[in-house]
Amino acid sequence: MRFLRVMADGQIKYPYTLAQLKNDEGLSFPATGIPGVLLTDYNVHPVYALNRPEEKVSPLYVVKRHPPALAEDGKYYEEYYIEPAEIPPLLDLAGDVVETSDQRKLKFAKAFQIDKVRAAYAVDAVAPVTDTNGIEWRGGEASAQAIKGAAELAEFAGQTTITLRDAARAAHIVSIADAKAVAAQIGGDYQTKFQVKEQAIYDIERAETVPEIESINY
Repeated sequence: MRFLRVMADGQIKYPYTLAQLKNDEGLSFPATGIPGVLLTDYNVHPVYALNRPEEKVSPLYVVKRHPPALAEDGKYYEEYYIEPAEIPPLLDLAGDVVETSDQRKLKFAKAFQIDKVRAAYAVDAVAPVTDTNGIEWRGGEASAQAIKGAAELAEFAGQTTITLRDAARAAHIVSIADAKAVAAQIGGDYQTKFQVKEQAIYDIERAETVPEIESINY
């Protein structure tokens, strides 16, 4: 939490820390925390974030903040906003242009968007997969291979059933055929998601404008 302090002359000190308050006023605070009334007595107020980006912002943009302002609800808010970043051309030691500003923007945009796609895929690729009986199994290539391998080993040992653990670790006794079907479904789900990710990266790498790049997601 950020704080500000309204001084006697009306000027605002921001940011203002509680350590500053202790030093400025010679105060000592109890270990249990600082009483809210004490902050009010010294015109120290928390500053709340407004419109702060929840996701990482592309290097093509810069996140800025307006000075804290007092709202109608009596609280101070610090509003975030995003502006295009200045991307200068890349020069060599002789001062010649190695990469233009536009070329660098494309490169940065592609790298950022590809990372974004890969991050989204990494989460979705291992998301639970629901079979026809409504059971959720761990998703992902490793899960499919593990179940397939376990089913084949059980079959080789002459077993007709096998115990599998679902995404919540609950045990299920299923036939070898059903175990293979579960593995196949998880594997198919993984392959579908893998192809979506690969196609997105393929399209990003071949895009020619920043808006086109930014429109491609997983």
